[in-house]
Amino acid sequence: MKVASKILKIGAFGAIALCLTPNFVLGQGGRKKVDFRGLGRAYYFNNKLEVPDSGDTVTAPRNNYGTTLVDLGVNVFPNENTEILGVFRISNELGGYWGGGVEFGVRQLTLKGVAADRFRYKVGDIDLKLTDYTLFNNFEDGDVNEADVFDIQRDVVDYEQFYIDNYWRMQGAQLEFGVKGNDLITDVNFNGFLTRQRASDFNTNPEQLLGGGSIQFVNQNIGFLQYNNTSIFDVTQTTGDSARYGNYVHSVSWGLEKDKKDKRFGLKGESGFSKTSYFGFVDPNRPADFDDGFMEVNGYFDLKEKNLSISAGFMDVGPDFRSPGAQSKRMDYSKTGELYSVITNEAILRPVSAFDYLSLASTNNRNISRELPEYLVWFNNSMPFGKATPNRRGFYLEATKTDSAKTGDVGLQAYMLNEIRGEGTMQKRNFLLLQFTGNLFVNKLIGWKRDVKLTSGLRMENTTRGGQSYETIDMSNLLVDLGANVEFQDDLDLLLGYKLISGVGNEFIDDRDQFNTLRNIAPTTFSVGDGIASIGARYRFTDKVHLSAVYQKYAHANLNSDLLFGINQFYILYNMEF
Repeated sequence: MKVASKILKIGAFGAIALCLTPNFVLGQGGRKKVDFRGLGRAYYFNNKLEVPDSGDTVTAPRNNYGTTLVDLGVNVFPNENTEILGVFRISNELGGYWGGGVEFGVRQLTLKGVAADRFRYKVGDIDLKLTDYTLFNNFEDGDVNEADVFDIQRDVVDYEQFYIDNYWRMQGAQLEFGVKGNDLITDVNFNGFLTRQRASDFNTNPEQLLGGGSIQFVNQNIGFLQYNNTSIFDVTQTTGDSARYGNYVHSVSWGLEKDKKDKRFGLKGESGFSKTSYFGFVDPNRPADFDDGFMEVNGYFDLKEKNLSISAGFMDVGPDFRSPGAQSKRMDYSKTGELYSVITNEAILRPVSAFDYLSLASTNNRNISRELPEYLVWFNNSMPFGKATPNRRGFYLEATKTDSAKTGDVGLQAYMLNEIRGEGTMQKRNFLLLQFTGNLFVNKLIGWKRDVKLTSGLRMENTTRGGQSYETIDMSNLLVDLGANVEFQDDLDLLLGYKLISGVGNEFIDDRDQFNTLRNIAPTTFSVGDGIASIGARYRFTDKVHLSAVYQKYAHANLNSDLLFGINQFYILYNMEF
């Protein structure tokens, strides 16, 4: 407590000193030397576990928690070519007084700038992305045009886990620069990075790095050609163990486009290969070095005046293609749910479910996984690792249409895929994925000044495999997202949302070892579902400040294991950005 008090005093003294030192805030030429930004948040959650027929007399049914926190971002500009960004957090659990429960931390620290008026560099915490097959942070499963009432929690999770679009947050260094060319090649852009994925434990786990980059050749009238690379590897002599892992992915992506006044059309694609090695591992199950490739080609056509976009493509991803930077997941399914982790009188470990997607829990992941991560086949079976999912081949079609009066929009996706190599059999799985999204702005239809929006999303997935009775598969998955946002008073919204995820049928669940080698295949029958119904209100003080109160009812049913339970949750959340 005394230490916390001293830190608070020092921080307050430093803040006052900054405010009283004009030359620190403004340079001699009047240019701003320091800029502040940040976020403040306070929330309180009240949860209640429900197990029917008094099936749980052991677990305390109620669980309440809350936190108040402030992230203060400080941008310091030592000179016109250098910026230092630091984000410092102070948080306090609700119920902690006089320094009890207070925590201080550094959320982000980045140094960036421009050298020689050409080279852009970043050191520290950096966000990286390349292509769908090399370095790409795929979105969570269980989300198809999600309702605004669910986005309240989703935005918190994305912020806390540094999920910015499809970028991975890493620690390391990045260098970018461009060179002007000639009439044939108008620009050449270079991007390189090196990050640290794991520190050595000086025992059996060596230090692990991830590096890579891209070289892009651009013709502004035709298109581009780009080389991409990611390499994740163990550093030698950082432990007494000589075992080393390495994965190297190389690809070439390209695009040709013609942009006219009323339409735009083009062709794009990517192809490449990966190589994986396990050098010096004494495990007898260690495989020999293996490699495999992938390719995708896509054609698209946009009618600007009709607000219509159509694209079609073909993809082929080899069974042994491995790209950790594109095949890692945001959810760790190997863990149990954090809230009410053990339930029922039989002490069953609560499985990860749709409830955890909307919760700040240890099941969230922001690390690159060397092995293919676990996934739930009844959440996403056709492309659990996005387009980089190995052992997939097939065609797809995508289309979007926006009404000319901007009263709504619809989207459609269809994927028809099959395995390239059977797993445990010569028979191959076939996948059919259909996805629909739609938004309707009712206020624009009826001429009402306040916003009224209806959202919908539907995802249907079917997996089949022929053959003998012991190898056949017939699995159907369904995801439904429905939502409504009604502004019934100025800046005051009524929010409604419903989500259903279900899976019915049979599948064979993969069990892989540390080398990604298929170790066992377990036949499993599914009749399982998750449902969340939510209602809430949100008051928007400004575009960056809002207060929300939400009640939602979650239910899980697994008829194969007779596991039935629910979680009722009420929360209040205040969020402010500045």
